Amino acid sequence: MMLLHLSDLHFGNKNRFANDAPIELGKAFCRALKAAADEIRCEADISLVIVTGDVAESGLPSEFGYAGG
Repeated sequence: MMLLHLSDLHFGNKNRFANDAPIELGKAFCRALKAAADEIRCEADISLVIVTGDVAESGLPSEFGYAGG
């Protein structure tokens, strides 16, 4: 079983990805994950994603919306 742990994403106006299109950001993230898996020769698919820490910068509904929820 492969777990992906993401922490302290801080979606909001101070996020370093605030000006990026969410779909393009997601595609770039998937490419980076694949490259990392290839580098360590991992063939397992991610079974579970765990997000901990601060998801939003200020807890505003719009920040959570940008985060995908």
